[in-house]
Amino acid sequence: MDHIPTSVLLSSERQPPFFYRINIEYFCLYNKIKPQFINEGILKGLNNNLIDTNTDLKRKAEQWTREHDNVLSDLAGKLSIELLRQQKQLPLAALRRLPTDVQHLQQMLAKTPNDHLCHFHLAWLYCLEKKYTLAERHFNVAAMQSQAVNPQFSCFAYRHLAHVRFISGKHAQALLAIEMACELSQSYHPELQFERIRFLSNTQRTTQALPHLSGLINKFPLYEILASMDPDIQENPSLCRLFKQLTDKHTKNIQRQLHQCWKNDPLRLLDLDSELGQKNSLIILQNKQREMLMELSPLLIVHEAMSCQLIQKRSRSIIIRALNRRKQQYIKKIEGHQERAGKVHHTGQWMLYTAVLSLIALGLSYAISAIAFHFDFRWPINLYVQSIILGGVVVLAIIGAILLHFTPSKLSDLLIKKQRLEELSLRLGILTG
Repeated sequence: MDHIPTSVLLSSERQPPFFYRINIEYFCLYNKIKPQFINEGILKGLNNNLIDTNTDLKRKAEQWTREHDNVLSDLAGKLSIELLRQQKQLPLAALRRLPTDVQHLQQMLAKTPNDHLCHFHLAWLYCLEKKYTLAERHFNVAAMQSQAVNPQFSCFAYRHLAHVRFISGKHAQALLAIEMACELSQSYHPELQFERIRFLSNTQRTTQALPHLSGLINKFPLYEILASMDPDIQENPSLCRLFKQLTDKHTKNIQRQLHQCWKNDPLRLLDLDSELGQKNSLIILQNKQREMLMELSPLLIVHEAMSCQLIQKRSRSIIIRALNRRKQQYIKKIEGHQERAGKVHHTGQWMLYTAVLSLIALGLSYAISAIAFHFDFRWPINLYVQSIILGGVVVLAIIGAILLHFTPSKLSDLLIKKQRLEELSLRLGILTG
């Protein structure tokens, strides 16, 4: 068997079905699941618990899909590594050699009643059949018998005993079992402490739960989001108040980092109101950053540095879009001015053509008059009219040349501004990428 079935990923005893890592531990204990499929199973379980339980969380996750998936994958990877490390400390080979037939296993226990592995294995088979009373009895025997022989396995058995009692509604007894598991643990086990906090919260032992929760978050920050989304912990007002304080702290830290980044940002040296063509551009941008901060999912808010970078990147994208809109406005104005300048240039060309033709005609008239004078023909040619025409041709040529090289100063300014916006957009694009 390669994949972990959905029935294992979701607890069938609660509505809606929540994800508990211990469900995967049950399954992976006896089935040779490859690490990549363990990771996929945990990722699917986390996705069901942290995103699919709430439409608002889904919406926020969709806004930051790539970053959200990266954070969730990293969280699943850490949890799967922790699970595999725990498996290496357990007698997996011995457990997997035991038969899966309850009757055969009972016969083995009749011969060797002190075999704690048989008791644990039988309890697991009863769990599959949802015979939780019998499972509780044999988990208890397995935990007590292995306490002196293998404390690490005894700790593991007490964890499963606590889980069975919790499913059966015996919350106070489940807490006693998990406390015993914590005493037997040879090192700080984050998942064990997480379960302990869950049971303390469920039994209204808030005073005891708070220091354990603070210690767990300080040592393993990834459990902050897992604990804050846990249904049993959410029902405790005092613990929810602690998570509200932590969220406010993360939000303030992100805002402080954003303020610090903006102080050192080269964009601050620019006159954004002038570049973007809108008053109070900086205030508008800061308001958009606050809106983006409110739209971050809890999974991203915990990662303060990443959230700051995401908001900074999105802010630059907003500026780039505004600059592009501004550039399009300039392009439309430039096209209008270029059209008018084209008409002026066209008029100048026609004036020059007219002046040239007039000069040719005037030259012909002078030549004809000179030839006629040479052959003593008396043609009535008015020199005064020729002088007037010559003056008009000179005026036409000057005006035509001026119009031909005319470029509106406003068009030049628009072209310079457009070039500057393109350079600024390019720099921002490089910084954003």
